[in-house]
Amino acid sequence: MSSHPHIAWLLVHSSEHGAVVLGADGVNYLDEERCEGEDPLAAFAPTAARHLSRADGFEHAPDVLLGSFYDDALEEGCAFEELISFHGGIGGPQTRPFVLHPATLPQPAEPVVGAEALHQVLMGWRTGLNGEEIARPLAAATSG
Repeated sequence: MSSHPHIAWLLVHSSEHGAVVLGADGVNYLDEERCEGEDPLAAFAPTAARHLSRADGFEHAPDVLLGSFYDDALEEGCAFEELISFHGGIGGPQTRPFVLHPATLPQPAEPVVGAEALHQVLMGWRTGLNGEEIARPLAAATSG
């Protein structure tokens, strides 16, 4: 693992352990839900592991996915390109999206992770608005 100060973690896929996040001082075995040493995702949103597990499951996932640090006090991370922000990162305000909806619609039972999970929530609401019983959307059931 690189000791570069702007690199927080590397996501790789191990044939023995599945999705693995490597940090400078520890390893998070996502599929096994265990860490050795310091969890490289500790500074990120509580759903970071779910987001990275989802990314690891994509058919065309990269061999190595690299993520920058995140400073919670400053709400800043390191962009690896010359843009104003780093779209797709797992830290800061961008990890707190919202859907404005009427209060009469049921909220998801768990955090919504990924487009597929949001689609299931929206389809559940649509079903209910078409006269069928609205089930409490289960975001976790549709996301990795």
